[in-house]
Amino acid sequence: MIPKSHDIEVKFNVKKLLSATQRAAVGTLEKGGSVRYNLSKGKLQISASAQGRVEVEAEIEADYAGEPLTIAFNPQYLADVFRSLEEGDVLLELTTPLNPGVIRPAGDDGYKYVVMPMQLS
Repeated sequence: MIPKSHDIEVKFNVKKLLSATQRAAVGTLEKGGSVRYNLSKGKLQISASAQGRVEVEAEIEADYAGEPLTIAFNPQYLADVFRSLEEGDVLLELTTPLNPGVIRPAGDDGYKYVVMPMQLS
């Protein structure tokens, strides 16, 4: 289940990522909603909407230089891991927007959190 390799690695400040994810999650309105992570060079835009009524966006810096990528996650699962990491930088390792990803503290291979993306609608 834990991916052995990854094609994409993005570094974020965990406190900024947690805050932005929680702000965007307000837009999901229903349990089990998703937030979209839109990666582009140097930034991450996080957004969520529910039935066209609410749209929330947040943007933070990201150590990313690849092609634009959009992936969706359950914000509660992400917030749980970000809260447990507390401080510093976190790495998000991905292969595709449909395969499991790994979140771990930068510089620490001892802790890995596997997160399954949600289908983009």
